[in-house]
Amino acid sequence: MENNILVMGLAGTGKTTFIAALWAYLTEDIPEKELTLHSLVDGDSKYLNEITRQWLTCNRIQRNLKTESHKDIRMNLKVVGDGSEIDLNIPDIAGETFQEHFDIRKWSKSYDETIARTTGVLLFVSPLTPNNKPALILDALEITREMDENLVHSESDSSFEDDGAARTNETEQASTNGNSLVVEVVDKVDVLGAESFGGNASKSKAEKGSVDTELIDDINGVAAFTPYNPELTCNQVKIIEELQFIAFHHPKVIPVKVAVMVSAWDQLISPVVDLSPEDWLNINMPLLYQFIKCNSGKFTVDFFGVSAQGVDYDDENEVRRKFGTLPQDRIIIQKNHDRSHNITMPIMWVLR
Repeated sequence: MENNILVMGLAGTGKTTFIAALWAYLTEDIPEKELTLHSLVDGDSKYLNEITRQWLTCNRIQRNLKTESHKDIRMNLKVVGDGSEIDLNIPDIAGETFQEHFDIRKWSKSYDETIARTTGVLLFVSPLTPNNKPALILDALEITREMDENLVHSESDSSFEDDGAARTNETEQASTNGNSLVVEVVDKVDVLGAESFGGNASKSKAEKGSVDTELIDDINGVAAFTPYNPELTCNQVKIIEELQFIAFHHPKVIPVKVAVMVSAWDQLISPVVDLSPEDWLNINMPLLYQFIKCNSGKFTVDFFGVSAQGVDYDDENEVRRKFGTLPQDRIIIQKNHDRSHNITMPIMWVLR
């Protein structure tokens, strides 16, 4: 049986660091290996060597290393025990292709052929990426009401104050009736904060003037609709869409095995709460969790906490301490409540 594993995830979810650690595992002299490199079918070994060098020296992998020459990576691996082979496909290590599938609802013929061959998926998510959770209408309305009150109190003309207060009352009444929409005050974007609307994109684009807004005579008189921007869509929706695309285009009757990889796991480990990767996904990305649990006929799923570097780059003392350990010992892989340094564990699970 063919073993074709697809590595996928949005930008910034830890794929590059994982691949750097895996490349080190495959090319370094590490005892008792479970996998060896048979060949690099597609990709740039110079790029892989560079990201691995940065990983070995405990440095944050620079995103400006990305070029078209190494955008797609495909490794042919061999299982030491039985000699079986695995094709590990990383169609876009940076994650932009994943985003484009959602944005334009298209993918290439070569990607479609990859999906047709896929028997398993390493799906990366990260607690550090913005927009994992959706912006709530009630939160946005509360912020808008508070801003209205601040605007009212700042006016010196009492007639404006009365008019503003009346509009605020109207806003509260309309929200009670369920007639209000999520709105954004254009000249107060910096007050709202990026997280209120699901990430950094809305704030940065508004400040740069790259997002066109249409002022409307809304019920509170000072609001503007935020135009549709796919970057602001909740990550859970994007991931579910990709999984639905895979399920629709995948020709096999056997369910696709999906290893959900929760990256930056070292930052989630707590001496107080022994959280499993499945627990974390259920609590923090419940829509995605419910989707994969309710589609057992299409996907066989397990959950892994992954820290390929095992260190917070912003903690200089921790970086220095970790740099003194063996690189492979920095790796943390957690399944259920059991931890290991074996970076091949999710791959071997997909094979079984």
